[in-house]
Amino acid sequence: MPIYKCYNPKCSMYKIERYVTKTKISIIKGKVIDIKQKCPICGVECIGVKTDGFTTTMHGGVNVCRK
Repeated sequence: MPIYKCYNPKCSMYKIERYVTKTKISIIKGKVIDIKQKCPICGVECIGVKTDGFTTTMHGGVNVCRK
């Protein structure tokens, strides 16, 4: 389940972690795109919070082995 933070200082959700359920993640032109990545309050694209585990494989975390 992806976690996002809004970095719009004018938004009421500024820097608050938001867990997203029932979403669709795609890789388009080498970039991870999530249909629910935009902030539901202000509409600005949120930044994904990368934690160790399965989702870091999609985000390219440091725990992913590249060959």
